[in-house]
Amino acid sequence: MGDILTEDADFIVEKMVTMDAVEAVIVLKDAMEYYHDDINFPEKSLQKIEALLKGEEYYGLGENLESPS
Repeated sequence: MGDILTEDADFIVEKMVTMDAVEAVIVLKDAMEYYHDDINFPEKSLQKIEALLKGEEYYGLGENLESPS
């Protein structure tokens, strides 16, 4: 079973490294559409996906990302 988990983690890391922002948004939109009424999909995950799709101002990304001068 450990090998399956390692393979899953490796797959996710590979996608994170190679996926551009446009593709990531498409994946998130598809996930929202597919899982929006799935009672088995964690509500917090759906909320995070929704926040990410609303943009960095909504989600709080981009704040204080620059190193202090």
